[in-house]
Amino acid sequence: MDLTLFPKNPNVGEIVRVDGNSSRSYRWNGITWTALKKPYVEKKSDDYNPNQGRMGLHKKMSKDILNEKLVINHPASIANLKNSIVRGTESIYMNGQLLSNDDYNIIDKTVYFNFEISEGFSLICNYSTLTHIEIFNEIPLGEINGVNDKFTLFLTPVQNTESIYFNGVRLYEGNDKDYIIINNILQLFFIPSEKSSIKIDYHAII
Repeated sequence: MDLTLFPKNPNVGEIVRVDGNSSRSYRWNGITWTALKKPYVEKKSDDYNPNQGRMGLHKKMSKDILNEKLVINHPASIANLKNSIVRGTESIYMNGQLLSNDDYNIIDKTVYFNFEISEGFSLICNYSTLTHIEIFNEIPLGEINGVNDKFTLFLTPVQNTESIYFNGVRLYEGNDKDYIIINNILQLFFIPSEKSSIKIDYHAII
């Protein structure tokens, strides 16, 4: 094994070396790199959905909340957030000192501390919160039989975020155009023939 291809002073404990079409994991033991017996398995992202099918691909979108001041409730070990947290993204500071995950538990928008917060203490939280879901290539529910012109979406689109494709051609919204959407119901102003294709991209509120 040619160790010149590996970092001499690594900051991480494991890397993956790819040789042509093969790959293998190696771990740094403090002295040298050693090959692991386990095969390298590519990790899928949180948005990976092996069963996209009719529901299409769902991609969760988030935004960062910085320096939100926590309001302490009674008992003095509970605080409320303005938004739900994506767990693992939060950093909570008490009087400027970063707290450990062992110091609290979070359920929805409520932080439960494992100790009482003294009066006058400052609590600041940075975190990410989910804002909406982006949906791609959803196939709406409804028979495409040459008779039906009404279809149901899995979620209700945010207004003006949808893109609807009929046999690959973009449709346009409006009473005098191709369709309208009311809640999660798609009403077409024409009758799709059998074997036609309808796919929809849109944003939905979580």
